Amino acid sequence: MLKMQTLCILVSVLAILLLSSWSEGAVTNERAEIVLLQQHANLTKITSLSFTAQSEMKPSPAQRESAAKRLSYIPDKLCGRLIFNASGLKFRSEVVTGEGSLGNARTAVWAYDGRHYQLLKGNKLVVGDFTNSRNPYGAANPLLVPFTFAFADGSPMTLPHLQAETTWSRLAATVTACKEAEVNNHSGIELTMNIRRAQSEESETYVVFFAEDLDYFPLRWKAPGPAAGGTTVLDVKSTEIVGEDADRIVIPVETSSVAYAADGTILQSINRRIDVDSLQVNSPLRDALFAIQASEAKELVGTDILVK
Repeated sequence: MLKMQTLCILVSVLAILLLSSWSEGAVTNERAEIVLLQQHANLTKITSLSFTAQSEMKPSPAQRESAAKRLSYIPDKLCGRLIFNASGLKFRSEVVTGEGSLGNARTAVWAYDGRHYQLLKGNKLVVGDFTNSRNPYGAANPLLVPFTFAFADGSPMTLPHLQAETTWSRLAATVTACKEAEVNNHSGIELTMNIRRAQSEESETYVVFFAEDLDYFPLRWKAPGPAAGGTTVLDVKSTEIVGEDADRIVIPVETSSVAYAADGTILQSINRRIDVDSLQVNSPLRDALFAIQASEAKELVGTDILVK
């Protein structure tokens, strides 16, 4: 623990010294590498995590029209809830969808107990190898959403991926521009990254702002949107600081993402908020929390590996 604290202090001091001393003609990728290295130092401070979060999506007119064909009414918003627990590689992600105006909430649970991946959906429990899944957590996680650019190459959207140093060294190689910037009264660094998708010649360009006063936490990113010529913008609206000095961790409490058409029309917006009262960082979590019991399901698939 002492070694980790010392490493975090050294990285933070190095970042402050180097970022404050660069001249206009300095090497861009070195400057960017320091900012991205800071992400690794910050995220590796998290050893366990627990929270409940709410989400609210306002669908586009096209989505509302599609829903109207299947439902007796047009929903003005789609609400969801996430109950998330993680400790090291282990996790339990309980996803509730269809809350609010839809009135037909559905729950699914994704979990990994250190040996097996499990999915409980309806009355069926599936146990097996889901490691190739794009999103093992089953839903967009509000902790990870500000780091969407780190998964743009097709990597699994998990906390351990963000905690891997190789993730940030690879991203440093994608930087095409680096400059000082200000966003919502925060000063910091803006990086432009051209990220190629895995096994593809296609790439996406992300413009990400990292706030200096929040240990270079990514407060905003912009990327191509779902519509041709459109954009998606993610803003972190509020944060929670856990711990102090070298141990402090920035948690994104509230985020808002908006997808725009090429003409600036809003196509869709999603707000996510972590319940601060439910937030626990680096607190002990019971191992039993990460194992879904066979008794919770009526139909079992792949259960032979449960007894190994």
